[in-house]
Amino acid sequence: MQDLFIMHPLLERQLAKYFGNNLPKHPEMEKFLEAISTSYVKDDIKNKTIDNIFQLFKEESSVENANIKHAINESSLSAILDKKGKIVSINKKLELLLNLRSHDVANCHPLEILSMDQKYTIESAKSLLHEGKTWQGEIKFVDNFNKITWLEGTATPMINPNSKKTAYLVLFNDITTRKNYEQEIIKSEKRNRDLINYSQAVICTHNMSGIILSMNPAGCDLLGYTYKEIIGKCITDFMPLELRSKFLEEYLLSLQTVHILEGVLKVQSKSNKLISLLFKNYKVIEEGQENYVIGFAQDITERIAAENDLKKAKQAAEESNRVKELFLST
Repeated sequence: MQDLFIMHPLLERQLAKYFGNNLPKHPEMEKFLEAISTSYVKDDIKNKTIDNIFQLFKEESSVENANIKHAINESSLSAILDKKGKIVSINKKLELLLNLRSHDVANCHPLEILSMDQKYTIESAKSLLHEGKTWQGEIKFVDNFNKITWLEGTATPMINPNSKKTAYLVLFNDITTRKNYEQEIIKSEKRNRDLINYSQAVICTHNMSGIILSMNPAGCDLLGYTYKEIIGKCITDFMPLELRSKFLEEYLLSLQTVHILEGVLKVQSKSNKLISLLFKNYKVIEEGQENYVIGFAQDITERIAAENDLKKAKQAAEESNRVKELFLST
């Protein structure tokens, strides 16, 4: 019988188990056994195909898991989120940086370990990732000791080609030092602005043509104009007509050759009050930028008036003494 067709090994073993060597031999039996054997072969092909699919899935999953594992272990700072945005794991470096343990934060939503001021950032990231896009942004983390850590993150969707399951790989950079430096710059700039804004002296800047670039509140109040009314105007617009040509010819011309200029400048307020300013101005030269002048001035109008009154009084006293002496001599 086996000379007529190749019997499936499993069928052959099963027949030997029940019939031994006494298997009936006739044409109908041979056809029956051939049909059964063919069925076994078809099942083999089907099972092998299934095995191959599972093996392929296993291999692809292994590769994917290897990539994920490699990304987690080898990247500077990284985390894996599931399709709902919950934390699956964080790598050792991120654990050490944030003073967290991966198993403690597993299955937590990021907002459970972040402050609520990060809600908008997390929701924006979640929206982009659900659309299959990559998210990039900054996150602030505050630990139990109120230590602030700033992270710059990039989150990317990962889809398993077989299971169609989605996860998110997030890679971080520690930007705490940079953020602290930026915060210090912001604080420093605020202190400088406060110093200018709350100063009782007049502080302004103008370009080399005399166009006003900035003016502090004290200067605006002294002249009686708003900030918008002053910016972009030339200094001569706030001077008496008879003094304007002198300013253009002497002051601006001197700035071409000197870096520091001081003197008295007379300006006119919105109410036509004549104001005397004692100024000391500095020319600022910065590479890649146009030169400009920063000026510091003090209102000495009352002082000059007092000096003039004192001078007049002195002259009157001297005249009185001269008349007295003349009278006595006569």
